[in-house]
Amino acid sequence: MPIWPFLDLQAPEGKSLSDAYLDVYTETYVQAADGSPLQHQDWRGTTICFERRKFGHAFSDSDDYRTHGGHAPELSLERARRVLWIRAVLSGDVSGSNEIYLRRSAVRQDNRGRPVTRQVYLVPAELYIVVLDLRTNGTRRGEWFFHTAYASDATYFHDRAMQEGVQLDVRRGQRKSPSLIGD
Repeated sequence: MPIWPFLDLQAPEGKSLSDAYLDVYTETYVQAADGSPLQHQDWRGTTICFERRKFGHAFSDSDDYRTHGGHAPELSLERARRVLWIRAVLSGDVSGSNEIYLRRSAVRQDNRGRPVTRQVYLVPAELYIVVLDLRTNGTRRGEWFFHTAYASDATYFHDRAMQEGVQLDVRRGQRKSPSLIGD
């Protein structure tokens, strides 16, 4: 049983399933109904920006996320069904014995040869990863932007994702402690 529920949408008449999930992504993360940009913060108060154009990248399958391979043009239902998990991860919404780790990677080259600093949120119980990029140029320099989110395999998650960079924080669920009166 997953920590958070999956979002199972049906394609409304005249729209594709991809468009239905894009609408949810846009309304949840990108802009309000009046067109104003939505503001998001993680549990540490870090401001996070979302862009509509990132949907295609974040919710399609990669040939190999280990080597930053290309993305397929079609919607990945596995990724799209977890679209609302991003908000839960960033807000630190965990319970029981679950944890979310926040790590900062060293500056490295992206697949286009540009330097990038990433902030990565890792949920071991789900092998789920949310990735943010730090903008290093332009008018939004110094701001964190959503890059992608996906469920990985156990080997990649534990041997690479949990080992890279510097750990910044851990958000732990509240475990219920037994009381002295036996409840």
